[in-house]
Amino acid sequence: MNYHYTIIIQWSDEDQCFVVSLPEWGEFCHTHGDTYAEALKKCSGSFRTFSRVILRKW
Repeated sequence: MNYHYTIIIQWSDEDQCFVVSLPEWGEFCHTHGDTYAEALKKCSGSFRTFSRVILRKW
């Protein structure tokens, strides 16, 4: 199965880092990183963990 999800990466002046959101997974599914690449890497790890937990419950 192929699933497609939106990943939003934005610079936050307030937090002085890149903030990542996964809107399809809810308002509390966020991570961050000092660089764009670090934020994306953390997002990938968080997404894998979060999706495993969700799939176990189904």
